[in-house]
Amino acid sequence: MLKFRFYLSVSIVIVLSLVTSMTVGCPAPPEALETEPDFTGFITEIHPIGEKGTLGQILVESHADKLVDKYMVTIKDETQIFKQNGQERRRVAFEALETKHQVQVWFSGPIMESFPMQGTAQQVVIIESAEPTHRQLAEYWAPVWWQDTDDDNFRADYITNIDFDGDWNPLNNWNNLPQFELKAYIYYWVVETTTHWFIGYADFHPRDWSNDITAPWDQHENDMEGCLLAIQKGGGSYGQFVLLITRAHEDFYSYKNYDSPLSNMVRKGHEDIDGDVEFEGHNPCIYVKAEGHAVYGDLRWEEDGFPSGDGVVYRYTGQAEEPQNGNDRNVGYDLVYIGELWEKRYDSDIFYELGTFRGDDYSNNKAHAPWQWDDKDDGEVYADQFFVDPAHLVDYYHDGLGNFSHDYIIQFQN
Repeated sequence: MLKFRFYLSVSIVIVLSLVTSMTVGCPAPPEALETEPDFTGFITEIHPIGEKGTLGQILVESHADKLVDKYMVTIKDETQIFKQNGQERRRVAFEALETKHQVQVWFSGPIMESFPMQGTAQQVVIIESAEPTHRQLAEYWAPVWWQDTDDDNFRADYITNIDFDGDWNPLNNWNNLPQFELKAYIYYWVVETTTHWFIGYADFHPRDWSNDITAPWDQHENDMEGCLLAIQKGGGSYGQFVLLITRAHEDFYSYKNYDSPLSNMVRKGHEDIDGDVEFEGHNPCIYVKAEGHAVYGDLRWEEDGFPSGDGVVYRYTGQAEEPQNGNDRNVGYDLVYIGELWEKRYDSDIFYELGTFRGDDYSNNKAHAPWQWDDKDDGEVYADQFFVDPAHLVDYYHDGLGNFSHDYIIQFQN
C-alpha cells in the first residue's frame, strides 16, 4: 500500500513538471498590433515563394489623389496575418491572401527606397474583400436590350451566341438561322484599372440583313455590335456609373447620366456627348436597330415605342431564352464570358484575319469581334483600344473624369 502511494505521488509530480515545462516553453501567440498601420492598399499581385523562412511576396498598391504608392511586401514565417471581421481579428494563412483584398501592413525593419518600395511585414490585416467578381459586376450592370424587329424576318433580329447551331463554323450561320433555336446570350468582358472598371457587352446576330432589294450587298453573314460602360470604383460595392459608349457599325457614341452628379461632370473632349442614358433600376437601356443592328443609348423606345411597333426586350436573368415572337417584351438572357472566343482569335477557320469573322453570304468577311472595333474618324484611338485599352479611349474622348487612372490591374493583351 505504501509503495502504491509512493508511485502515485511520483507520477503526479512528473505530470505537473511536464505541464509546467510545456507552459513555460510554449508561450502564447503574440497579440495583434493595435497601432496605426504603416501602409494601406489593395493586393494586385501575389508571389508564393515557400523557401525556408519566407512564404512569399505581395504587391500592395494605393492610388489616392492620383498619387501611386506601391510596396512589394515580403511575408515571413513569423509574419502575423489576420482577417478583420467586425471588431474581431482571426489568424489566417498566407494562402488566404487574394488579389483585390484591401490590407493594412505593419513593417518590421527598414524599407528599401525603390519603386515599388520593398519591406518585410510584421503584420498584415485583411480589412476588406468586398469587391465583386468581374462576373458579378457584369451581372449587376447588365443592360436592358431593346431590340427592334422587322416583320419580314423577325428571327434574323434575335440576339444569340456565335455557336447557336452547335459548331464554331461562321460560314454556315446565315443558312442555319431558320433551323436552330436562337437563345439569348450577351458576351461580356471586364478591364480594370485602379480607379475604374470598364465593362464591355457584345450582342451577336447570325445575319446583318436588309429587306431593301435594291441594296443586297449591304448584307453580310454574322454581325456583332455592343457597348462599353465606364464604372468608377467606390460609392458602393458595384461602383458608380460614369459613361456609356455604344458601337453603331463604324461609329462610337457617348452617353452620360444627367441625373448623376458624377456622370454629369463628364464633358466633351475630342468627342461629343451624344445623349442621356435611361436606366431601368441600375441597368442602362440599350437600343438596337433592326436588320443592321446598330447600337445606341438614348432612343427612348420604352417611352415612344419601337419604330415598327414591335420588338423584343431582353433582360438579364441568367437564363437564355428565345423570344416567343417578334414582339416579346420580356425575354431572359444569359451572359457568356468572351474569353472563349478570345482564345480562338488565331483560329483561321473562325477568323479571316485578326478580329474579322469569316462569312461568305453577300459581302464576305464583314463582321468584327470587339478587338477589331474602330470608329473611323475619332483621331488617336485605334482598332482594339475599345477592347484592350478603354482607359485611353475614354480619357481621349472626354474631359471631366475626375480621379482617373490608366494603371491596369486586369487588361486583355494582343
